[in-house]
Amino acid sequence: MKATFAVALLAMAMLCASTLAQEITAEENTAGYWIERAEELSQNGSFVDASEAYEKALQIDPSNATIWHRQAFLLTNVGKENESIKAYERTLSLFSESLVKNPQDAEAWNQKGLIFMSMGRAEESRQARLKALDLFNQTIEKDPKNATAWLSKAEILAFMGQNDEALKAYDKVIEIEPGEYGVANRKAEFLSILGRYNESVEAYDQAIERIPANDTLALGGMWGGKGSTLYMAGRSEEALEAFSRAADLSPSDIYNWRMLGDIASELGRINESLTAYDQVIKLDPKNVQARSSKASELAELKRYNESLKAYDELLQIDPSSGTAWLAKGDVLESMGNHGDALGSYQKAEEISSEAVKRDSNDTSAWLENGKALIKLGRYDDALRAYDGAINSSSSYLGDTQKSEAWTGKGTAMLAQNKSEEALEAYNKAIDLSPTNVDAWKGRGEAQTAMGLASSASSSLHVARALSSNVW
Repeated sequence: MKATFAVALLAMAMLCASTLAQEITAEENTAGYWIERAEELSQNGSFVDASEAYEKALQIDPSNATIWHRQAFLLTNVGKENESIKAYERTLSLFSESLVKNPQDAEAWNQKGLIFMSMGRAEESRQARLKALDLFNQTIEKDPKNATAWLSKAEILAFMGQNDEALKAYDKVIEIEPGEYGVANRKAEFLSILGRYNESVEAYDQAIERIPANDTLALGGMWGGKGSTLYMAGRSEEALEAFSRAADLSPSDIYNWRMLGDIASELGRINESLTAYDQVIKLDPKNVQARSSKASELAELKRYNESLKAYDELLQIDPSSGTAWLAKGDVLESMGNHGDALGSYQKAEEISSEAVKRDSNDTSAWLENGKALIKLGRYDDALRAYDGAINSSSSYLGDTQKSEAWTGKGTAMLAQNKSEEALEAYNKAIDLSPTNVDAWKGRGEAQTAMGLASSASSSLHVARALSSNVW
């Protein structure tokens, strides 16, 4: 979880840091309004709603490459890989058209490099970023106090791994524009991404000291950033305190409350977790992520009736959530209501089947379909669904989904008493994602079925260690 968080943090920061921090105030039903709305939703973790907001912005301004780029990133996050690829290709086309008109547009080259990077085209990304860097250096030569050029230079150097030079460039921006707290935040964030957590915390503390006490919005953001760094460093108790401080300063910031809920949950402080999730729901009644987390927590506490009610409320908001139907089925099964549980699993299977019919490259839908089919005892069909997930998974989106698919195949095979084949599947899952807890657990179960007691004990030990440390 923490590694995934860091990657997402870096990617979103790169998308949003090409200009100095600024607030957008736009009239409703303009592209600017929907961009602002999308960014708020994205920060709050409401990625599906954020993607819908960007879609509305694109209906108004269909040639805006920046909107297409952010939309592509969000589509990846919500599992719509095929749509994401098309959005990235559209973004690339728009920036290429722009560069034909003005080949000296440094920011266009910079953004093109980011797009190539997102598409897994590393060498093309490097070449584009080098071109951008050269152009930004030319700008700085002419105007040494151009903070925007210095910031873009810092971001490019950061992506190229020239970390010390990048940090010097961030410091230069802060020197030129000391009131731009967003840049100080970015420097601290970058130190965190590098794993230099103590320096990152120190940078956040220095920035917090410079922010006026009445600027609670900026202070809340800094405390939230500090909380993220502390969490990445494994200092969860301190992270919880930092996010609590951030929530006090910015009580309407959903992200702080959501992190409070997630961290409290990991620490086993379930009552605090539920309180935080309730606050998220109060601020955003349609926040399905918080509703799902709350329902899951209640199930963990064996408060099944409350959990069932929470899932029903979630499904009223998003009746097409196959994941929620699956989880509801698990709750019903725990309550001994096998018939209704099967009904929920069947609903999840129908939803995911329809999704893959609409788009055979929808990897998330294939994975969901496989899970539902296993719950229904249709193991051969589940194996075919997981094969669909493996075949549809985009090469540049990483191996996490393929690992999940191989884990599912292992589970289906183990249920069919095919222990050796299951073990092979779990091993492939672990090769793709060494921190896949379910794969390690399944590996241990397969080894137990094969009578390999010592190996099974080792695998299950790794699963417990990974789970407890949330690697």
